[in-house]
Amino acid sequence: MKKLLAAMFVALLMVGCGEDAQEEAKDEPSVPAAIPCMACNKPVSKKTEKCMQCGHPTPDSVVAYKKAQKEGAAKAKRRAEGEAVW
Repeated sequence: MKKLLAAMFVALLMVGCGEDAQEEAKDEPSVPAAIPCMACNKPVSKKTEKCMQCGHPTPDSVVAYKKAQKEGAAKAKRRAEGEAVW
């Protein structure tokens, strides 16, 4: 019984995990107003809650867009430094 209660407590703590980062990403000026949906690749406004085409949550797409931009910048930097890019 104690294990079950402990597992439920941990699960409840994880419910809101990452939501603050997603909300901050929606208001970040480095993210354009329209980004590609992570699921269907159609343009979606970063201010909406879900994609109008497929219903995928927009905050996930904002986080994915920022991650792709960061990875692209890292690859460009490695190319400029003459390192192999995989």
